[in-house]
Amino acid sequence: MFGDPLEINYTDGGREVWKYEFKTLHENGENYIPYYSAFSNGRHGKAKTVLLIFDDKGHVWHHTFAESKISTHSGVAD
Repeated sequence: MFGDPLEINYTDGGREVWKYEFKTLHENGENYIPYYSAFSNGRHGKAKTVLLIFDDKGHVWHHTFAESKISTHSGVAD
């Protein structure tokens, strides 16, 4: 359904944990200002993370979902 997980780990109890992450980024408006964008530009958006924990039979035992804001900056001024 979601494809291959980003990471596969195991809990101390031996349960398998799959991690999925989805990010959406949008260009900041400053990126389109001539000359200014050479000194500072960036993106902003959201990251969504889903963790699925499986029991020993391969069924989903527990899940978590988190959403957070993200931003990136680059350029001479940063």
